[in-house]
Amino acid sequence: MKKFMVDILKDNGETENQPMKEWLRNHPNAIPSGIEPSTNTSHEIRNALKKQGWKEEHTDTEIILKPPKIMGLVNLQMPGKKPKEKASPKWQSQVVGNIGLYYACYQLSRLGWNIMPTARNARGVDIIGYSQDYSRFISIQVKALSKRSPVPLGQTLDNIKGDFWVIVNNLSNTPAVFVMLPEEIKGLAHKGEKDSRISYWLQPNSYTNPDFSEAWTRIGRGD
Repeated sequence: MKKFMVDILKDNGETENQPMKEWLRNHPNAIPSGIEPSTNTSHEIRNALKKQGWKEEHTDTEIILKPPKIMGLVNLQMPGKKPKEKASPKWQSQVVGNIGLYYACYQLSRLGWNIMPTARNARGVDIIGYSQDYSRFISIQVKALSKRSPVPLGQTLDNIKGDFWVIVNNLSNTPAVFVMLPEEIKGLAHKGEKDSRISYWLQPNSYTNPDFSEAWTRIGRGD
């Protein structure tokens, strides 16, 4: 009886055959839907893998299954080896700020607001908006972060202006938004002092509150 094997890629770029069921137990993300290596027969597993694009080769003693290239290294590595995570893009602070600003503008526009970003080098709010019937005007400060990081607030809290603050973080992956009031920012701000210099910031645990998360309803609609 022939043994069922899978052809895997080692770190040095060479391939090596591993027992099919054992390899699948160590790589559950490669198991076809509806298949359980402990209960399904090798023939059933082989047929399920072939439906996903695996190729089959035969020797005198083995049936060797080769995964499709589209699966990538995540399923081809040796058991116990974790795939290297894709590095997050490294952007300049100005790029991060622009991404956060225009992401907030996009979301507010979807809510029916007429949106106007202010000059990027001007102090004060970042977005001015007005409703479709001109009955409401809003001013918003935007803080953009590439990751789940503290929000720098500067050396004084006097610059916390506007009707709302929109914090956009995790921009290097899936953006997350937190809508807050200036009074909440001031109340939750952390004060630090180093070398006689005072600075303020907002800790992630302070602003990633479910009450603030994606809370666009706090601003309301503009249509």
